[in-house]
Amino acid sequence: MGAKEELLEDLKRQDTTRTLGLVHDKLVALGLKWRKSSNTLMYDSKENGESIGIAALRYNVFSFPKNYWNLHTNTQTLKAALAKVPSYRIVRLEPGISSSQQSAGQIQLHKETVEAIMQIIDETLVPIIPISVES
Repeated sequence: MGAKEELLEDLKRQDTTRTLGLVHDKLVALGLKWRKSSNTLMYDSKENGESIGIAALRYNVFSFPKNYWNLHTNTQTLKAALAKVPSYRIVRLEPGISSSQQSAGQIQLHKETVEAIMQIIDETLVPIIPISVES
């Protein structure tokens, strides 16, 4: 088992709601490549021929990496998507916390948010994923 698989298993063990595994499976089924980045699982798509993280999972959090979401008009798209989640399940972006500094938005992984997360993936991520995301 490689480092990314070990991190995935560790995060799944810590997730009593089983939400992380569902979200991971959906992202992988869409053809996104995934990798370990510190304590985070990053899900990459292609933009202009280069890999760029469009989603991330870490303990208790589904995140939208700034490198992608602050480009172009994606900020408004993300804000509209996050509006579908109860505000108390949105994880605040804290300036002094490195994971927050790298995120354009974060949702708590919880049974209450799984439906909204799946809808966000379908309505917000699927349209931006190229037909082929192969390396």
